[in-house]
Amino acid sequence: MESPYSSTNYLHQITGPPFKVSSTTFTRNHQT
Repeated sequence: MESPYSSTNYLHQITGPPFKVSSTTFTRNHQT
């Protein structure tokens, strides 16, 4: 579970604020 979290944090650092929108989609897709 720590793997996906780190991945999101890493992407967020590179992409930045714009990734916020994708974060919701990614998390939603992962949960489903």
